[in-house]
Parts: sequence; C-alpha cells; structure tokens
Amino acid sequence: MGKICFVIILFISCFPKKEFLIKVERKGGFAGFNEEILIKNKLLIYKDKKLGIENHIKISDDKIKRIREFLGKIKEEKEIVGEPFPDCIIHEINFKINGKMKRIIFYQKPSSIESNLDEFLKFLNEIIEEVKRRQR
Repeated sequence: MGKICFVIILFISCFPKKEFLIKVERKGGFAGFNEEILIKNKLLIYKDKKLGIENHIKISDDKIKRIREFLGKIKEEKEIVGEPFPDCIIHEINFKINGKMKRIIFYQKPSSIESNLDEFLKFLNEIIEEVKRRQR
C-alpha cells in the first residue's frame, strides 16, 4: 500500500497546478541555465535550480495585463519553434488560454529575428532582473 500511495503522490505532483497563469522553464545555453518562472495570481516565483535560489515577488496588475497580452499574441505559435543547436537556450512555455493548456518549446537563437516570443521572453527577463536586484 505504501508504494502505491508514493506513486500516486509522485504522479500528481508532476503536473502543474491549474491556478497558474504561466510557467516558463529556461535551460541550456553556454552558461547552462536551469531556471523556472511560475506566475499565479499576482505572485511570481523564480527558481534558479543551478544555484539553488528561489524568490517570490508580487507583480503589478499592469505586468499581469501585459503578460496576458503577450499570451494572446503567442497562442497561435506552433508547439515547437526553431530547431535545437549546440548551446542553444530552450524555453518551455506552458500557459492556459481560453480554458485550454498550451505548450510551446522555443529554441532561441542569439540573433533571432524579433518575434512575439522574443518580445515576451525579453519582458520576462526584465521582471527576473528586477527580482534579482531586490534579492541583493
């Protein structure tokens, strides 16, 4: 019985909670990124799994509104954007739009043409840098 309960708990914990607005994982690159950004309600949770850092920050209604606008722009993207290459940065973006879950895997090139995904990730990076500044 103990093994069955453990498997069920592990299975349930592998899936993201439904209340989140967006979850972004950034991995790879020359620096070996391993980061996770989770936004739910008005809370942003930033985890740097490589460094073992976790920060929580409340974000403004304006930023939430802007994130929702970006999600509206990227909702039509293919599930996989770009192709893997050595030292590329991989973004896995999971979000809910119109009651349905959407997942995009984006292989970002350093010189990629500005797209809605690039703009969105640039905006998220600005928020992450703000979180890191507050931490210091």
